[in-house]
Amino acid sequence: MRSIARPTKEGASFIASCKEVFLAGVPEPGLRGRGGRTAAKLKSWAKKSCGHRAFAGPNPAPRTTAGEPMVKILEVDSLSPRVEAIAEAATTIRTSGLVVYPTETVYGLGADACSNEAVAKVFATKRRPLEDPIPVAVNSFELANRIAKLTPVAELAFKKFLPGPLTLVVKAKPGKISKLVTAGTENVGIRVPDHPVALKLIEFVGGPITATSANLSRKPASISLRGALEQLGEHIDLALDSGKCKLGTPSTVLDLSSGPPRILREGPISKRELSRILK
Repeated sequence: MRSIARPTKEGASFIASCKEVFLAGVPEPGLRGRGGRTAAKLKSWAKKSCGHRAFAGPNPAPRTTAGEPMVKILEVDSLSPRVEAIAEAATTIRTSGLVVYPTETVYGLGADACSNEAVAKVFATKRRPLEDPIPVAVNSFELANRIAKLTPVAELAFKKFLPGPLTLVVKAKPGKISKLVTAGTENVGIRVPDHPVALKLIEFVGGPITATSANLSRKPASISLRGALEQLGEHIDLALDSGKCKLGTPSTVLDLSSGPPRILREGPISKRELSRILK
């Protein structure tokens, strides 16, 4: 999800600091920084600049055996997902791991949206520019209201279209999610997937998770787990396989953060449908 909002002065400084840290040791694939000095720098920077959980250190090398990605894949029924599988995926996310999970639109890349370490892994794994905010997924209005400032229009759109293929860009509440998620803009994209597996996963995590698509930046989003793992597999800890996604198109993105509502990306929910609540 790209944003047309400009970072605040503080946000721009924050992103500059992030870039310095990435170059120092939070790797993109193929750039594997190591060493206690780097880890110490990450922890010091995170404590000073983020106000969230400190980085534990740079990403580990890809998990492979004989050239094949070591990704644990758990099959889950879309209508009745196994509790054991969801619980294991939630534990992976709570310990700063990366999980590929199904939604009604495309497969998502899930990480703890409150953890700087986890969100940094998402950026590095996707090779995503730090200036591009990462949307988050919640499972209820209450959780959305806990992390973001929901205007009357946002509340109306939320109750009308969610769960569903709509991402609402609103103001983030300070100190509730990782600053990396907002990319310095102070805005956050929120959505509620219309998929039992995704909703149960968020419930078991107990907080927001990242909702960016499971693909390399600027590459096509994947409607199957196989497609997602072909792009990201070597950096993924666990994957939930629920077959092909129903809609196969990324969500519509509606910006309600400031000024008149703007559609940043039209998807399954059309401009005409949204216009009914935006008058």
